[in-house]
Amino acid sequence: MYRNIFAILIGILVVALLDTVFIGALPFGLHSLHLLPLALIFVLLLSNIRLAAWWALLGGLFLELFSFRFFGSYLIMLFIVLIIIHLMFERVLTNRSIYSTIIISAVVTLVWDLMFLLLDYQTGSVFLGWLESSKIIAISLVVNIVAASLIFYIINAVSRRFRPVFLLFNR
Repeated sequence: MYRNIFAILIGILVVALLDTVFIGALPFGLHSLHLLPLALIFVLLLSNIRLAAWWALLGGLFLELFSFRFFGSYLIMLFIVLIIIHLMFERVLTNRSIYSTIIISAVVTLVWDLMFLLLDYQTGSVFLGWLESSKIIAISLVVNIVAASLIFYIINAVSRRFRPVFLLFNR
């Protein structure tokens, strides 16, 4: 049991550290990849809401250490994203297919980017026009959908808990 808790803590720290340090330095729009919200999607798919809430809490606290925003912004955003993920998997998209994962990752990415864009506009730290903001959000959507698809197929190859509906081509 303690090994499982320790492995979960290490996983949260690794994802949050990669999201903070490594992803932010990537070129060609890849810096807009959001690992922690994507991890929340797959943690909720593979386990339950309790474990995903721990991921949101501890990952948010770790991201707060390296943030210059007001304290609690990442925690608030991660719990809002977690509620959206949970409601969408419980009420709207109930299967565990690639399509539901893509739709939920697109919604989560859109909500995540719009919340932080509004937060940055409110504090006056960002002065982007509508066209520039739209380009940034579109690149972020594409990057996160591709990443969610790749993570889905990697986990599907290992665990078989997902259903890649209509994407198996049998000849």
